[in-house]
Amino acid sequence: MDEMTSPSNSSNLGDKYDAAGNVPLASTANRLWRGGYAELRVHRPSAIDAFVQSVTEVAIVIDGCARIDRRGNSSIQRFDAKAGTFCICPQGVPVDYLQSKAGNVKILHLYITHGPETSNQPSADTFADWPYLGGIPDPLVAQIGAAIAEELLEETAGGELLLDTLKDALIARISRRIQRANMNGGSGRNSTCGLDSARLTRVLDFLNGSIEERPSLADIAKTACLSRYHFVRAFKVATGQTPCQYLSGLRLDRARELLSCEQESIDNIANRLQFSNSANFCRAFRRNTGFSPTAYRNRFTRRRLSQQTPGTSR
Repeated sequence: MDEMTSPSNSSNLGDKYDAAGNVPLASTANRLWRGGYAELRVHRPSAIDAFVQSVTEVAIVIDGCARIDRRGNSSIQRFDAKAGTFCICPQGVPVDYLQSKAGNVKILHLYITHGPETSNQPSADTFADWPYLGGIPDPLVAQIGAAIAEELLEETAGGELLLDTLKDALIARISRRIQRANMNGGSGRNSTCGLDSARLTRVLDFLNGSIEERPSLADIAKTACLSRYHFVRAFKVATGQTPCQYLSGLRLDRARELLSCEQESIDNIANRLQFSNSANFCRAFRRNTGFSPTAYRNRFTRRRLSQQTPGTSR
């Protein structure tokens, strides 16, 4: 599966899928995610005409099975797109045709733009060896794709950071596979070392100061003077959590504090804690606490009133 239009306008990246009648289910269009663009679609039997790939795309089959026929870079490919497989279409590849046959499939599309090393985007060198290839089975890529799809369908407290982490893990996994295919084995670097106390303190201070902001994974890794890929592994060894999980916990702790103040509206709290809307905030809060924000606030208010009123039984 492939992407076709301007890389500068993420809302156009799935246009030709739209034209072919493939149904969008969810996307990052309104999420203000700086790390790329992702969308989840149901693909029906369809045909897409010639195009030139505008950004690198990874398509991961979440559910279903279909037969794919495509030709790009003068290579004709026919494969089964089934759950647990993925395909790659690098930026700049001329695709002559793309056809999906004999079944409906739910596919996650991740569109990856390139940038300088100092930006939040991977450099073009990262994808220099990525091939035009499809129908690749990989359980880890499938798990990462499922996690991104779940985040698109139901936003969590640290959603943007989670998407950054998952995107980087996906790029690293695919790059390692390609490296092993092109060379006889990978580098095998040790990834069991955590953060030293000074670096960990800097990172935790940064995260505590970023609860009401949108730090990228690159921003957080920079405080530890590590690459994003090394940082995520080291942080989890040191804390037992990913950076996303840790920041999510901080935001939900802050939400509980804010809900104890009656004058702060739920819409304002959702906005302050970087949720795209209050509905997504309410779902994340309920999943974490077992209560809706309103029920939590009412419970806290009743408890406070019972403590303030003499003779009130509990």
